[in-house]
Amino acid sequence: MALNDIFKARKEMMEKKYAAQIAGISHYNNVDLGVAFDMLVYNYRAVCAGDFAEVKKGGGVIDYAELGADMKLLDEVRRK
Repeated sequence: MALNDIFKARKEMMEKKYAAQIAGISHYNNVDLGVAFDMLVYNYRAVCAGDFAEVKKGGGVIDYAELGADMKLLDEVRRK
């Protein structure tokens, strides 16, 4: 399986797993689901950096430890 295919599969897994959070971000911020997924990723990175003021609203309660483990899997195959 090509690296890009692995990335797509892992991203799709995350989109399904975090569908409620992504939908909430989409609705609250009036953006499409693709943008809302990117905002979820941004939220994770902002929390890791301790920049809580930059966290986008609408995602509800998110288990950032679990999201971090999923992000690690995604980042392993992300094109640099």
